Parts: sequence; structure tokens; C-alpha cells
Amino acid sequence: MSDFIDFSIGNNAILSYKRLDYKIWFALSEFVDNSLQSYRANEELLNNYYKKNNKGFEVAITTNKKDSISIRDNSVGMDINELKKALQIANPPSDTSGLSEFGMGLKTASCWLGDKFSILTKKFGSEHSYKVVFDVNEVANGKSKIEIIELRDTTSPSGTTIEIYELHKSIATNTETKIKDFLSNIYRIDIREQKMKLLWNTKELKYDEDLIFWKAADGTPYRKPIKEFYVNGKKVTGWLGIYGEGAGGRNKAGIAVIRRGRCIQSQPNAWMPIGLYGEGYEGTNSTVAQRLFGEINLDDFDVSHTKNAILFHDDEEDEIQDELLKQFSDFKKVAGTPFKKLKEDPDMKKLQEETAQEKLNSAAVTNYVIFEDVPTEKVVKETKAAAIKELENRSPNISVQYKVDNELMKKTLTVDIFVDANKSHNDEYLIIEYPNDEKIIVVINNSHPYYQKAIGDDPVVNHLVSTAADALAEWKCRFQSGEIKPDTIRLLKDGILRAIQKVD
Repeated sequence: MSDFIDFSIGNNAILSYKRLDYKIWFALSEFVDNSLQSYRANEELLNNYYKKNNKGFEVAITTNKKDSISIRDNSVGMDINELKKALQIANPPSDTSGLSEFGMGLKTASCWLGDKFSILTKKFGSEHSYKVVFDVNEVANGKSKIEIIELRDTTSPSGTTIEIYELHKSIATNTETKIKDFLSNIYRIDIREQKMKLLWNTKELKYDEDLIFWKAADGTPYRKPIKEFYVNGKKVTGWLGIYGEGAGGRNKAGIAVIRRGRCIQSQPNAWMPIGLYGEGYEGTNSTVAQRLFGEINLDDFDVSHTKNAILFHDDEEDEIQDELLKQFSDFKKVAGTPFKKLKEDPDMKKLQEETAQEKLNSAAVTNYVIFEDVPTEKVVKETKAAAIKELENRSPNISVQYKVDNELMKKTLTVDIFVDANKSHNDEYLIIEYPNDEKIIVVINNSHPYYQKAIGDDPVVNHLVSTAADALAEWKCRFQSGEIKPDTIRLLKDGILRAIQKVD
């Protein structure tokens, strides 16, 4: 004799979604994934529409921090049948090769975030939109039918807006900063390729792609691709690099794990395989863990349904780590060597000297030093006066005081330093004023083109160039005017630095 069990999942199972191991940025990424996959599946159609209307694909997240969060996209939207399917629990899409593969994300993330959520959607080309309001507690208590409201809509563009309210937890300011940081990292591929505009409270999120690499003696950046290999028939690709001096840091290093164009694990909590980075506290705080970074593509590997981790099987992770160590053992050694020791290398010193000579020996610098007139005293004074006047209602960025007590004077000397990032790139790089015996005013122009170009460059080269520019400016001042005036020398040096900046 046999019998049967009537197996079913009760409605109250959705209450367990509140206890999922989510971080808020991973919950929000579930909605972005759905929007992005909708766009990818209809890219040609939508791009033709966007082009005609001077638009682009975008996802906008808006929150008032305490009460609600909304996620809006201008993708292809859903018809009534697609909307019904989207609200069915664990009903995966027909195509699971993209970002939407489990049929869980919208429901789990919405229930995790709040007790109620609504969906308003309009299919591309349709004259109707549809709205659903989902009360988590009502459904958990047995409500099995949810009304779909059909609205006549001939003016709105296609797309979907999801609003979650009665939030379980408000969004603090520091959490908001983390959300923006993580989201820009998670969607770095589509952001940097300008395929998607991702907004947080109307402000577009950017991914900082201004990468500064350490350079070998011949000037070659330390960045190379991962030689393609396979683990259990699954392809592994990507690249690794070493940050240059002044760049990097624990929050910027590590390997971003990318699957199907979306980061599963990214900076500031990127993957640091033990073989390359070391183990435990010593490993994660080493120079390697601050300087070695890159991206690895694991499109064929399984992922957790919350998409916050790759699900490795058997020895897959160990095999990947071993292969990376084989391919990048030389990078590990360089990344673990202090910059000071690397720069003591004779080849590196020779390269630094040759680079400085190239910058100083250019036609632009030669023409300025030989043919440009020394500015008149009137020009020097007017340049300085205009810059100093702008400081009347400003407080210095740095103020230092020195007690002077000797035979010549007994005073307190104050040095006020203005790091004037708002100045134009056309203004002088440095202005110094002595309003009286007890004060020195220093104005530094961070917008100066030489300063901007020099950021991330070799500091030894910059030092060689800057000191040589001092000597050239002083020689020019002495040669053409017969006397050495500090303000005139600085204005001349400003011109030399601008000429040097043109080299490359």
C-alpha cells in the first residue's frame, strides 16, 4: 500500500525572505539586474528608440532614507502576462543565460527591504500600463489573489518602476555612501562602456577608471591579461595589474570577480586569493594587498541566488588560485617590494633621468626659455594682486605659526596656505605674498596643468623637472633683467612648467 504527501509551499514562506543574507546594495542590485537584462534582451530596439529621442538606457534609484525606495528604468517594460510571471515565486525566465536566472530576485529583495511594494510597468509600444500593489503580510496570511490594475496610457514611455515602502530599516548617511560605492563597482562594466546610466537620488554614479600602474624600467605598465584557462570546462579570463606610487590602498586592491558583465565581488571587498595575497591579517595588510589588483571573468561558474558569491564546486577555487599564482608570481614579487627599493634599481634611475631630460629638452621648453620675454614688473604685480584679492573672504586650508625669538626679532610668524582648487588652470601655479613681517600668504593652484598632469607620475622625475625649472627661471630673470626678483622667477617658472606639460 502506498500514499502521497501533498507537498506545497505556504504563502507565509515569503516572511523568511526578511532573514536572507543580503546587504542593501545586493538587494538593490536585484532590481538593477532585472532592468539591465531587459535592456540587453532588447538592446537593438531600444537603442534605435533612444537615438531618435536623444536618450539612453538608465536606471534611477530614489530614496527618502526612512520611508521608501523606488527603482525606475526606461527599458522595454512588461505586458500583463510578463508581470504575472514576474510575481510568481521561483519561476525562472525562459532564458537563464543572463542576469535574471532564478525568478527570485524581485520578490526576495522587495520583501527583505520592506513590508509593501508596488510595480508600475508599461510595455514598449503599448497603450496601457499595469500596476500591482503587494502587501507582504497579507500574502503571508493567506491572500492568494493580487489585483492587477490596467491603466489607459498613451503618453508615458515604456519601462518599470518598483517602489518599496514601510522599510524595515532606514538608510543612514554612511550606509548611503557604501551603497553608491558598491553599486558603481558592481556595474562598472556597463557604466564605463556607457551602456547604462545609473543614478542615485538624481546624481549619476561614476566608476573611477583613472588607473595608475607601476611601470617597469622601460616604461611598460605592470598590467597583463590572464592567459585563458579552463577549470571543469569553465573558462577563466581577465587581467591583473600593480598600482603605482600614490595610488592603490586596501580598499582599491584585490581582484573583482565578474560574471556575465556584473561584479559579484568587488572593491572595497574584492577577492584576495591566498596564493597571491597571503593568509590572515598579515596577508590582507601586506603591500601586495594594497597594490595588486585586477578583474577576473567567471561567466560559466554558478552563483548564489543572492548573487553575492560564486559557488565553486569541488576544487575549482583552489585550481583557479594555483593557476593565478603560476601566471602572476612575478607580479606578486614586485607588488611586495617597497617603492623605495624598486626605485633604487639602476635601470629605473636611468629611465627617470631620461624621462626628465626628454621633458626639459622639448621644443616648447626651448622656445619659452630662449625667446619668451621676462614679464614686466607691472604684469607681475597685477597677476599677484588679482589672486590675493580672491582670498579676502576665505579661510586658509592650512595655518602654521612659528615663535621667532632671536637678536633680530621677537615675533610670531604665521604662514597661511590656501590650496585653491577652484582657481583656473590659466592662473599661476604658486603665489607668495608678505603683507607684513609677521605673515606669509601662500596660494597653491591645484588646477594648474602641470600639477594635474604630474599626479601619479614618478615623483623623482617631477622633482628633477621642478628643480631644473627653478634654475632656468632664475637664469632667464638674471640674463634678461639683470636682477633676481622672486615673484618674477615664479611667473617665469610657471611658463616653463606649462611648456613642459605639453611634452608626451
